[in-house]
Amino acid sequence: MKISASVAAISLQFFAFRFLPCILPSSASAFLADDPTFARPRAQSSRMASLAATADPVSQSPPRPVSVGFLGFGTIAYAICQGFLTASPAPQASAATVSRRSESNSGRITTDFAQASVGETNQAILDSSDVVFLCVLPQQTDEVLKALEFDAGRHILVSLVGTATLTQLIAGSGLPADKVFKLNCLPAVAKHNGTCLLTPPAGSHTSLAALLGTLGTLVECESESRFQAMMVPSALMGPFYGILKQNRDWLVQQGAPLDEATAMVLGLYKNMINDADTKVKTGASFEELIEEQTPGGLNEQALRNLEAQGGLGCYEGAMDAVLDRIRGKSDGSLRSPPNK
Repeated sequence: MKISASVAAISLQFFAFRFLPCILPSSASAFLADDPTFARPRAQSSRMASLAATADPVSQSPPRPVSVGFLGFGTIAYAICQGFLTASPAPQASAATVSRRSESNSGRITTDFAQASVGETNQAILDSSDVVFLCVLPQQTDEVLKALEFDAGRHILVSLVGTATLTQLIAGSGLPADKVFKLNCLPAVAKHNGTCLLTPPAGSHTSLAALLGTLGTLVECESESRFQAMMVPSALMGPFYGILKQNRDWLVQQGAPLDEATAMVLGLYKNMINDADTKVKTGASFEELIEEQTPGGLNEQALRNLEAQGGLGCYEGAMDAVLDRIRGKSDGSLRSPPNK
């Protein structure tokens, strides 16, 4: 599914029911990616030149299944690969070649799916793939890319390295600008109910759009600057889990059994998100949801108390810091308390 960006919809999809299914235990279920600089492609070896003679498999209409590769295979790479290989009625990925590391993830994916295999080298992974996903640490990005020989006639590079810029990725890979993308998503893509941010838009690469569309909702950002801002809420997954833990721990301190407290907190937050999602889809705003709270009631008072203590303002400071880190303006640390 492909839609235009909406701040309210994106916030909801990043927060909770788009990724809560990945964390809900069975005991609780009842409650329950500025204009990029064009870099000249490197001179191709005879081996790569022969590969370039093939037609670009990702820009065909109608779209057809493509082979995918993963340079680095951590948690998010595993989730994306699983989502591709379990898409129905027909997967858009014909085969997947993954890095051996992490071995627990590569072992699982190759055991569960006959069309998945391990590439012994990064170049072997690239040579086996039409679309290659870069899932390495930020400090590894340049080294990994410069060691590879890309085929400009075949390959599409999709980077999940949050702090890598399009200019950096184009220069490192030697691919033309229209073959390099940035992607951001959360583990819920494994279950086909995630939200994927992509920049630049897929455009003529119809098979890329179809491939990513199997993971859930595809939001295409016209500029890298907008993409950087839109990916900030995804960095609040950790804080969101922190809120769940704090709520659970508070209930336990009041005497509630751990399993009951866990189920209660997960169920309530899931219900809140589902209710908000339903109402926003029918035209309501977040402001209107807040106004629904009973005047003088417990919810209104709890919101006022949080605002008075700077609880919501802390989020703004944390989000600004994340954006500064993504844009290379700082290391993302807050060295002084945010203004209340």
